Amino acid sequence: MTVRNVASHLALAALISHAEVAASQRGATTAKCTGERWLPPREIHTKKGFTVYMERPSVVPMPGAVFLTASPTLSFDSLGNYVWPLAHDGVPKAADEAPMGALVERDGAATLVPLPKDVTSFPWMPEGVVDDRGGANVVWGSDDNNPLPTRSSSRSLWYSRFDGKSWSTPTRLIATEGTVLWNSANISPLVVHGRSIHLVVDMMGEGLRHFRLDTGVWTNRRVGISSEYMGYPNLAILSSGRMVVIVLGSIAGPSSEYRSGFLATRSDDDGVTWSTPSPISSFDDGPAFDARLLIDDRDVLYAFWYQQTDSTGQPARGTSLGGSPGRIHAAESMDHGITWQRSTPTPLIDNADELRVLLRPDRSVLVVVADRSGKRMLATTWSHGWSPFTTIEAEPDPFIPALGTDDAQRPFLTWGIRRARYWRGTMLTTLVPCT
Repeated sequence: MTVRNVASHLALAALISHAEVAASQRGATTAKCTGERWLPPREIHTKKGFTVYMERPSVVPMPGAVFLTASPTLSFDSLGNYVWPLAHDGVPKAADEAPMGALVERDGAATLVPLPKDVTSFPWMPEGVVDDRGGANVVWGSDDNNPLPTRSSSRSLWYSRFDGKSWSTPTRLIATEGTVLWNSANISPLVVHGRSIHLVVDMMGEGLRHFRLDTGVWTNRRVGISSEYMGYPNLAILSSGRMVVIVLGSIAGPSSEYRSGFLATRSDDDGVTWSTPSPISSFDDGPAFDARLLIDDRDVLYAFWYQQTDSTGQPARGTSLGGSPGRIHAAESMDHGITWQRSTPTPLIDNADELRVLLRPDRSVLVVVADRSGKRMLATTWSHGWSPFTTIEAEPDPFIPALGTDDAQRPFLTWGIRRARYWRGTMLTTLVPCT
């Protein structure tokens, strides 16, 4: 399978619930925490009782609520009919009558958030991150004058900041002939480093491009590695300013065979030059998809990916665009991205889709995947080894999990459900801390 084929591949996911954290109190000895558990899932709804569906939401914690930014964001009545609470006559005729997501309270009650003013075309796949002032910074793809995007590539990128009440004036980051591969397999999560914000995007025919917001100004520069490296880019920035990017490529095996795998490249001069990509995963760890990169407070890097297999656990010979059997792999770098130590993967999973990860305060990593065939979410924790999987019942027909933290910094998990052909909803649950 070629890297270009992967560029349009829908990511597989894995749901890893966390294991245990240490708790200490003044005058007491440190003890293992017990009783940490996922709350019963509940459906997101407006205060008028309409259910809300958000396509691939980006989870941004804000004071008093969680901002889920997504487009489309749709509302349905109790019979599954579309309703448009922001529109004056029930049908949106302007951009500000369509929602860009919702502020969600702990009970699942949602306040719909309109698009920024002066946005006249469909915003595609908004990605958000909270900054040090508690605001949501959001980037999205657009075809500008075209009301609907191609859903695989976009003409331009836009940015706006939401402070919980209003949006800043939208800023266009870049305009192209339609070569921004703005889809789930070709963009990195937004990364905050000090007062700057960063992301990496695949550009058709070019390769990776690094975007940076600093002192209110966006700049962008091509990542200087071969354009053959495309798919699932992730970025981490160390305290020294070193940038580390992991990206999908081909890993050589015996007899001139190749499998998809992940490689890392580094820059110590603010993205002007980059090292030759070196493998993180091995030939035997592939075919590998849907990587995630994390960094802790010690500048230790963690990479996670999903390996597609057949039902017996052997590396898959073909590519599945939905759920498949497989394993979750982890690798750690203690030397700032130069070398990587791989860990034993999870036991074989019968079916998984859409890997999501979250770094915990104790430096363990919570990972989430959907098992659509099993109508459940699967969760485990990695901390130099894997905890047993936790099952979260997720009927009906769960898909596309999203993982982040709520306003109390608790793990916050959502996923989509399909009630009928066009009638969808979004479920949420949070992980209650141990006692």
